[in-house]
Amino acid sequence: MTRLVFVHGRAQQGKNRDELLRLWVDALAEGLGAPIVPPFVGTATMPYYGDALADWVTRESPKLVTYGGAAADGGAPGERARGQEFSALAEGLIREMGTDYPLTYQEVAAELPDGEVVPKGPANWAWVQATLAALDRKVPAAGRTALCFVADVEAYLKAPHVGRDIRQIVSEPLRQAVTDRERVVVVAHSLGSVVAYEVLRDLGTTIEVPLFVTVGSALGFATVQRHIRPPALARPAGVAHWVNVYDPRDPVTLRPPDRSTGFPGVDRHVGIVNPERDPHDIVGYLGHPGVALIVGRHLGEEA
Repeated sequence: MTRLVFVHGRAQQGKNRDELLRLWVDALAEGLGAPIVPPFVGTATMPYYGDALADWVTRESPKLVTYGGAAADGGAPGERARGQEFSALAEGLIREMGTDYPLTYQEVAAELPDGEVVPKGPANWAWVQATLAALDRKVPAAGRTALCFVADVEAYLKAPHVGRDIRQIVSEPLRQAVTDRERVVVVAHSLGSVVAYEVLRDLGTTIEVPLFVTVGSALGFATVQRHIRPPALARPAGVAHWVNVYDPRDPVTLRPPDRSTGFPGVDRHVGIVNPERDPHDIVGYLGHPGVALIVGRHLGEEA
């Protein structure tokens, strides 16, 4: 038997676990064109860590996970107060997003305040703020999405106890599959793809994963890879096939392969146009027929 495990991303706090799972199941079923949810999809499971992550982000040191300014209370990312700094991880990831999106120098510079002199050197906070504003101009709320995403990624990667606790939650159904001698298809979104990757890597060859699908994943960013626990990024030993799905408009995911050379271990990159207003939205990713077919083929073999 093959078990289907969904791993959700950030910003899922306060949601009902069963309702969230049903959202994913329905999206995948729609992508498959099924009038009813196929049995192999309907038995999917989802480890829920949304509340745990939000709780950790709230309680952690502000220097680690918050960036202050108007972006934290509803204003535009570029309106942050002067003197408030981004961490090195946050700066690196936001810069990389801007480069890979791609944003031109002129597009970012246009967001700087009139008369702003761009300083040289790595600690160029004004340029990072302008990058977020330029992302917003490209895709509505993309800059704010990126800023919030970076905060959660930083909490997961930089606070060992946060990552440990979330990996423990996500690993439970996968370890149960090992005990039950079941194969597992894993579909992971956004920050969940980073968590799922580390869990699968830790399980090694004890688990049989015919398919690992990452959607809207940040694993392709060099900044994220530098902060993942060693060893370097590679296909987990128990994974037979790794497919990465991206939308070129998604601000927090891997760019097209010809622009991203640091994503080893992936067998296939699939670029789609997410039909949802938010190009990072999981419903649009899972409901895309091309994506659903990839998952369904591996699960339907035993249907």
